Amino acid sequence: MLAAGLSILTGYCEEIVFRGILPHILKPILFHNSALACVSQAGLFALGHTSPKISKDENKTVGSIQFLNGLWAGVLYLLVGGDIVPCVISHAVS
Repeated sequence: MLAAGLSILTGYCEEIVFRGILPHILKPILFHNSALACVSQAGLFALGHTSPKISKDENKTVGSIQFLNGLWAGVLYLLVGGDIVPCVISHAVS
């Protein structure tokens, strides 16, 4: 039960930051381009999931997977018109 609660809370917090806030900050900086903002937030999401405590190869693997996860969530966010609930659900179950 605790693990499920933590999963939902983590997903909710990360989605608010990476899909709900960052794209709105990045979009004006990136020439009001939603696609660039989406790719950029995915890159930051991936970077946030790397660690200096693991090897470069592990970081490359984790970073690549998390970049794709961030990109998927960013595209989902755009497709549903800016609703983070589907992103939170997707994040919690992945």
